[in-house]
Amino acid sequence: MEYENLENKIGDYATFFLAGTASQTAANYPVFFTARHPVELAWITETHSAAGTDGGAVTLDIRKLASGIAPTAGSSMLVSTFNLKSTANTPVTKEGYVGLVSNNARVLIEGQRIGAVSSGTLTALEGVTVTAYFKYVNLGSFK
Repeated sequence: MEYENLENKIGDYATFFLAGTASQTAANYPVFFTARHPVELAWITETHSAAGTDGGAVTLDIRKLASGIAPTAGSSMLVSTFNLKSTANTPVTKEGYVGLVSNNARVLIEGQRIGAVSSGTLTALEGVTVTAYFKYVNLGSFK
């Protein structure tokens, strides 16, 4: 599993990658971002190198977590979960009111985290990559 969290002048992004068959184990899906200051989830992208093949739903949810909360108990930040049976190697992006919950529910304060929670039978799924993009809040005006 690889993690990346880089900071620039106007926002952050966080990425996690589950190589190969590591994507087939629900326990491998991480808490992958902790806010150091107030940020808002602006958009999030998921892709996988091989799609799940189980007959039932195979999904990935992104959840907002307060301190001490397990990922499965967090609140979803997505209007609908990512379909891990969708076309392989095709990024799916969720943003704004179409893909993400309302503004207040997608704002994280210092110490809050986001985590990934898979559901369904993850048979044949491989190479899951998720990148979440954040914008800073409470910065005042820009010139």
